[in-house]
Amino acid sequence: MEPADEWNPKDGDGWDFEDKWRDEKHHYFVFTNAGKPVFSRHGDEADLGSYFALMYALLSVAEDEGDQLECVDTDFNRTVFAKEGPLYLVNVAPKQVPEAAARRHLRLLYKQLLAILTKGVEKTLVKRPGYDVRSLLGGTRSILASLLDSFSKNPGYALGAMESLVWPSEMRRGAEAAVLAVAVPGAMCCMLLHNGRVVGLAEAKSCLFPVDDILLLSNFVTSGASLRELENFSPICMPTYNPNSFLYVYVTYFGEETCLVVVSNMAEVFERLTSLRPKVENILNASKITHGLMHEAQMTIHIDDIPALAGGGAIGSTPLWHFLHVHKPSQQYVKCEYRPPLYSASAREEVCAVYQRMYFDVHSRRSVRTSAKPEYQVSDRFVTLVLLGTEFELYLICDPLTDQTTAMRVGNLLGNWLRTQEPLLYCSRKVFRL
Repeated sequence: MEPADEWNPKDGDGWDFEDKWRDEKHHYFVFTNAGKPVFSRHGDEADLGSYFALMYALLSVAEDEGDQLECVDTDFNRTVFAKEGPLYLVNVAPKQVPEAAARRHLRLLYKQLLAILTKGVEKTLVKRPGYDVRSLLGGTRSILASLLDSFSKNPGYALGAMESLVWPSEMRRGAEAAVLAVAVPGAMCCMLLHNGRVVGLAEAKSCLFPVDDILLLSNFVTSGASLRELENFSPICMPTYNPNSFLYVYVTYFGEETCLVVVSNMAEVFERLTSLRPKVENILNASKITHGLMHEAQMTIHIDDIPALAGGGAIGSTPLWHFLHVHKPSQQYVKCEYRPPLYSASAREEVCAVYQRMYFDVHSRRSVRTSAKPEYQVSDRFVTLVLLGTEFELYLICDPLTDQTTAMRVGNLLGNWLRTQEPLLYCSRKVFRL
């Protein structure tokens, strides 16, 4: 008997994809509880009908038996399932991504969908289970794709923290003045962003937005090509604050990557904000912000520039390879610039996954004990250390030969130095009254 032909995933209905689709490492799928496709990060939903049907069948069988399918591990990949109302969300990623991080990412994907559609989409699906939600998403695929691609590059989404930039005090004061200049009646949140990173933030005292909403808002305004025109006013839902209704977001860019964002509950505020744009531009120019943002390399921390007495130095003179510092009062974080041996794209993605694992490991353990002991771990790739304080979290990646005493010494020196640098690292969240 001759051996059967090798199975080809392109054979059969619904499997006509490019090799590139199968080579992608991170996949996300959304479909309804009636099995209707809503979104796929890679490939066209119409070409993935068999795959959506398989996932729906697996989930349905589990539910029919009174169970719930949550996670399936293979040799190299991990598939995580989540259900939000009438929607199923699925993530397929390398096993280095922790299950808790993947579940957190699916939750943020769901919230980004609500930011575009509000929770009204769930009411529609309850009444009409076979409704095709894709007709409502329109040209928002780039917004969803930007969010999902950021999960493997930006650990802030898993940590619940906004990435900040290193700025001198003059520019920091200018950014604060710019956002306060547009804190007009009707404004709820005013932000200045550069390349998606917060550099100025002011919020109305009566409606402080949760950090998830600010993260998703930042992604919304920086990934939509249509919002990069001179001025824009668009509906948006802040899903954690109120998932049932739309607010309005005013977006105006200064150059290619710097934008002012104002969230309001009043459509009439657009004309007032338009009239204030020249004032904001003058503030930014006077504070040398436009010039400063042109040299982004100066806006990140380089281990080489950190004093040796603070744990820094050239490659080989310090065991420190990379670090991430979270400032809990402002819900912001900074991370150092990458350098060898963690410079390649694959190494950066690995570092992001390591920070996610460190974060969820330490926080899951803290749920069963209250002590904030350092977390030191050794692997064949590197040593990791987590230091926790009342106002900070410090995550370190060190040379794999670093012993615990040395790692602790470097971590404490670095933590003390970072504390002295906080005015340059983080923007204060200003509060104003409506």
